[in-house]
Amino acid sequence: MRFLIVDDSYDWVKYHRENVQKSMPDAEIDIAMSGFEALNRVLAREENYYDVIFSDMQMEDVDDEDYAGIWLIKRLLASNKCTKNKIVIISAVYNISKVAKNLNVDYLSKSSLVASPSAFEYKLKEMLKF
Repeated sequence: MRFLIVDDSYDWVKYHRENVQKSMPDAEIDIAMSGFEALNRVLAREENYYDVIFSDMQMEDVDDEDYAGIWLIKRLLASNKCTKNKIVIISAVYNISKVAKNLNVDYLSKSSLVASPSAFEYKLKEMLKF
């Protein structure tokens, strides 16, 4: 399986990478440190290249959205490059569930990951049904 982890915090990237590797040792993992970098990575690949895309919300400033993560996800969904991917918002924003519902994607709050580190592995297994 192929994963793209999008976050501007190296510590969170490391955390997500380690959790994916723990659950799926053979997973291929790419990293993007901004929404712009992530969009370029996805657009440069064939359709549905990544099975799962994890994206933070609060990254670089963008002109037309409150959060770079929303900007990224809207463009991914509009690009037709992500018709079968699982997209998961991982963020500390207070309204993450509402944002995820509006975008029709999954979510994990960073506070739940801090409180229960196994939440990441549980969510991954739930999404991928293994």
